[in-house]
Amino acid sequence: MKTRSLRRAGYAVVAVALAAAGLLGLPATAFAGLPGASSLLTRAPWLTDATATSVQVNWATTTQNTGVVEYGAPGNCTANSVTASGQGTAINVNGVTEYLNEVAVTGLTANTTYCYRITTGGANPVDLLGTNASPQFTTLQSATGSQPLTFDVFGDWGDTTNSGNNNGSVNGNQAGVDAGIASSNAQFAISTGDIAYPAGSEANYGDLNQTGQPDVSGVFAPSYWAVPGQGIPLYPVNGNHGLNPTFLEEWPEPATAKASGGVYSMVSYPSIDGTNPASLPTGYYAFSAGGVRFYMLDASWNNSNVGTATGGSCGTTISCKIYQVDHDAHWTVPSAEYTWLSQDLAAHPGGLKFAFFHFPLYSDDSAESSDTFLDNTPGSSGSLEQLLHDNGVQLVFNGHAHDYQRNIATPGGVTSYVTGGGGGSASAVGLNQCSTTDAYAVGWNYSSGKGTSCGAAQVPASDSQVYHFLKVTVNGTTVTVTPTDATGHTFDPMTYNFASDTTPPSAPGSLTANQAGSGAVTLDWTAATDNIGVSAYDIYRNGTYLATVGPDVTSYTDSTATSGTGYTYVADARDLAGNTTGASVNVNGGAVVFSDGFESGDMSQWTSVTGNIKAQSSLVHSGTYAAQETSTGSGTYARKTLPGTYTNLWAQAWVYVVSHSTSAAFFSFRTSSGASILYVYVNASGDLSVRNDAGGVTTYSTTQVPAGSWHLVTLNAQINGTNSSLSVSLDGTGVPALTLTGQNLGTNPIAMLQLGDNVTGRTYDIALDDVEASQSNPLADTTPPTAPGAPTVTNLTSSSVGLSWTPATDNVGVAYYEVVRDGTDIGSATTTSYTDNAVSPSTTYTYAITAYDAAGNNTTGGSTQVTTPAGSSSLFSDGFESGDMSQWTSVTGNIAAESSLAHSGTYAAEETSTGSGTYARESLGGSYTELWGQAWVYVVSHSTSAAFFSFRASSGASILYVYVNASGDLSVRNDAGGGTTYSTPPLPTGALALVDPHSLTSPSASPASDRGGGPHAAGERPACRRGAARMPPGSGPHAAGERPACRRGPPACPPDVRKGDPAHPACRRPGRE
Repeated sequence: MKTRSLRRAGYAVVAVALAAAGLLGLPATAFAGLPGASSLLTRAPWLTDATATSVQVNWATTTQNTGVVEYGAPGNCTANSVTASGQGTAINVNGVTEYLNEVAVTGLTANTTYCYRITTGGANPVDLLGTNASPQFTTLQSATGSQPLTFDVFGDWGDTTNSGNNNGSVNGNQAGVDAGIASSNAQFAISTGDIAYPAGSEANYGDLNQTGQPDVSGVFAPSYWAVPGQGIPLYPVNGNHGLNPTFLEEWPEPATAKASGGVYSMVSYPSIDGTNPASLPTGYYAFSAGGVRFYMLDASWNNSNVGTATGGSCGTTISCKIYQVDHDAHWTVPSAEYTWLSQDLAAHPGGLKFAFFHFPLYSDDSAESSDTFLDNTPGSSGSLEQLLHDNGVQLVFNGHAHDYQRNIATPGGVTSYVTGGGGGSASAVGLNQCSTTDAYAVGWNYSSGKGTSCGAAQVPASDSQVYHFLKVTVNGTTVTVTPTDATGHTFDPMTYNFASDTTPPSAPGSLTANQAGSGAVTLDWTAATDNIGVSAYDIYRNGTYLATVGPDVTSYTDSTATSGTGYTYVADARDLAGNTTGASVNVNGGAVVFSDGFESGDMSQWTSVTGNIKAQSSLVHSGTYAAQETSTGSGTYARKTLPGTYTNLWAQAWVYVVSHSTSAAFFSFRTSSGASILYVYVNASGDLSVRNDAGGVTTYSTTQVPAGSWHLVTLNAQINGTNSSLSVSLDGTGVPALTLTGQNLGTNPIAMLQLGDNVTGRTYDIALDDVEASQSNPLADTTPPTAPGAPTVTNLTSSSVGLSWTPATDNVGVAYYEVVRDGTDIGSATTTSYTDNAVSPSTTYTYAITAYDAAGNNTTGGSTQVTTPAGSSSLFSDGFESGDMSQWTSVTGNIAAESSLAHSGTYAAEETSTGSGTYARESLGGSYTELWGQAWVYVVSHSTSAAFFSFRASSGASILYVYVNASGDLSVRNDAGGGTTYSTPPLPTGALALVDPHSLTSPSASPASDRGGGPHAAGERPACRRGAARMPPGSGPHAAGERPACRRGPPACPPDVRKGDPAHPACRRPGRE
């Protein structure tokens, strides 16, 4: 036990773990009705189908009536009314007939807050909410609104399975998520599927009075959606559970679906992949608010109807089989949903676009894995993810896997979240492996009783840290996604800047490759920089995509490499806009298998030479010599037998066409026998063309190769029988007509490179220089940035060093900077400043900055030496593990060590007072002008002010003390200066809080100047400081380290403290200390 632990008794606020979720006092096996509501109300009102001018209010009652919604501005909630178009619809909830009421409220004003009541209507209407306050909601902004927008996203909810036990008890984690949504200030919420387990029946949806039982999810029970649903409209999408008409009945979205031309109804499906024909609820629609287009998509299918689906490359799990059927039903290019989505995306160019659907693009949950039928594979086409990417969708939100995952976009893909922790029994991540794109993931394994994680996430300590919702805030082009778990704590917050951006990052710096004896190659680099921020690094080997890693990852291991094989690796830095810059490194000589700049002055590097082709010095691209081939009809060429055979090869040469009256080949790929596979050439009209000799096909382009100047011609061939591909580039730009897939290039690998043309009857004069054959794309950036400036110190304390530097420049763009401390990379920055918070007092460090471009090229600037000032040392500590107060100089009143409630270890101190002085004092053995103190404090109850601890002079006179006042506000009394300072909000009772005052005394100040809590710079004004307490996880309404704002209090005895209170100096009666 490293710190003191003080426990307070005698204070009058009681806390229960589930009180925030509305569960206080409820039996574990039953739900209670909404307190204060009419007994006629069986489902609290919930909102759907919100627009800028309307909303639908839904509720259920025990009797059939024609419901009425009264509404108005806050403070005038019954100013207007609207009556349902008919009587409530009968539904059966767990054997009880109830009546579902639905009222559309129209004619509202955009982005305006309203309150409402619901009644039975008729001559004697009953206010169904009774004594409950009038719920409030806010209409959507207009499509072009520019105000900040907040909404919540969550999925896979409505399950009463409580921490793995399906016994009908209240799911405290789900209740915590719903309570968090209710207090999030969200304008609306979006569900990513699977509402009400297992089948989505009316019984599974439940009501306010339903008895809990296994597999009865109780969505509308008082602890669940009854909490947020009254004020937060919901937009749902389908999942693989609850695919029946009840889904459409419970969550009507008629206005939204109609306005977007989408579908929100039962649809008849024929037999697909051998499935039984079925009528299923189908929902895909869109809406716009605040400059954002929201796409609610149907990526779902029923587990029990998979026909003959095999799951394909995804696997044989039931998830993979329903992925296949869903794709074939909804996401083939000619399908109704794909067509609608394509048209709507095209009709809404620009702006922010988010998509929501159930099946996950990417998932490291082995039970609910990545949907390979929907996700994008670099180089492929026709996937849903590619459609979204190509039309500017920035974020995707999925469910299905009952955990949290944040996945980095691959090239041509979209950043995606899995948010399936809304209430369904949590599941594990990474049991098989964690993908490199999984930047942060948490899950729970009930079999082992342990948490699981991927990426940068810590292993969760309980399943409550897996259940969660996402709070998404949009402000212009800036989007912040903040996951919040069932206990109210936030984790993995991410802010994205989706502003228009054409500036590429810098290349990754100092790219190195090290090959192990097994053949595996490990790449290391320093971080790139970008004007907005690097979002990912894409790794290629010999021009073929391997993997994507996150912006905070600076290494990758290729375990598929083999010893002795030449490779060229490229690490591309990529930003959110898709701009890239790469760095390259060779292994075993690299991917370049042959090159000739003809600087030998002859053709000696070539295996054989035929006709009039030779080195010359009158027309060169670089250096002194180049090759020139001149033909008046005879074959004119040189051949090179390559050091190996290749199924994927690049070749390039600088070409200067002097003249030609016929076609003329530049260079070709050939087999070991010398047979031509394909060659790139210019036809008689000057068009760049390619001849596939293996397949007997010629392809022309309209791209001209101008005579009289140098041009770079690049050819790539990937040999794979009838699934071969080829591409041609001119001056670094791909020629679309000569970028071909599905070609027949045979099966014989490339073994020779030929320069020139062996065909007779052709007339031409062409120079060629800097010829190269490579296993990787040679069109990569290899120019490093300039050196950034040596760092300067902007802020220095014993525990932190603030640095800034002048920027580097790059031919493409600086991607990021890596901060180097004592020769080790410690962090990256996309701006020209950085704070190192991992330093020690009285220590000398040397800092330098390395600039990276997106290709991985990097340059390190000059260094700066910094020495941190001395820090504080511990003068006294007591964890009370002696079981008594023996370490204290004096003890007065009822304060003693006890073992019933400790922060750590076995013992803590407890002080209980009913009016007498209760304290312990310790002489520190010296006097100090600056001092820190801290203790873990647990307030059991208090009816008056109560001091936690104080700093005192050698005479025992109080200098200052920190205390909680009668209202629960953490406060500080400066006895030396005669001032009192309060803070808000209150310090929570029934939970541990770390309180740490800091006092600095100087001749130019009052004898003691309180700094409240945590390390503060000298001269900081306490009344302007944020906070005086750091709350540990689970301790109250503040995130870790959050500090409430201070206000100055009166120096006199506060009105909430009784006169004579011994805990407050200003209130003491004469004669009392």
